Amino acid sequence: KWSTGEETQNIRVNQPGSYTVTIQNNFGCEIVKTVIVNASNNPTIEEIIINDISDNNTVTINLTDSSIGNYSYSLDAPSGPYQLSNHFQNVEPGEHTVYVYDNNGCGIASEKIRVLRIPKFFSPNGDGHNETWNILGLETSDFANTKISIFDRYGKLVYSSNGKPNGWDGNLNGTPLLATDYWYRIILNTGREIKGHFSLIR
Repeated sequence: KWSTGEETQNIRVNQPGSYTVTIQNNFGCEIVKTVIVNASNNPTIEEIIINDISDNNTVTINLTDSSIGNYSYSLDAPSGPYQLSNHFQNVEPGEHTVYVYDNNGCGIASEKIRVLRIPKFFSPNGDGHNETWNILGLETSDFANTKISIFDRYGKLVYSSNGKPNGWDGNLNGTPLLATDYWYRIILNTGREIKGHFSLIR
């Protein structure tokens, strides 16, 4: 006999909670067993908050209210390891896939994201390091519809990307520009607009 009033070997329940069953044999001996039922379902990602273009790029995964259960999270590793926190720090620029796993085995959700980084300086001095300034984390195909404009401190346009992924070399019409700060305006192919500044060091 179950705590639900049913007297069958199997019962079906659709609410979480504690259920007890009493089993009695023909001699009047009985045993009581308690079964705990936990609510759980396949996770659904509502939004992914990306704070990039910083010294510490972070990614936070938020689930819908209908996602009930205990979940673990992973970045780029569908087989784990997983973590209990939905927050990732120091995420490298580039394309990533986030995974949300139901700990009771009810399912897994995934979604692709892109994390960007913009250098704070570059030094086109011929030593082979930091020779160009560019957006880090974009694929070559992403630059086709991404607009990059760079201005000097007076607002003069000194560089426009024209869909090329090779970056700015610090020159204007073949002439090296001064070592100073420059300002950028970027419109990604997703419509996102980014503004900021960086230093040219020689």
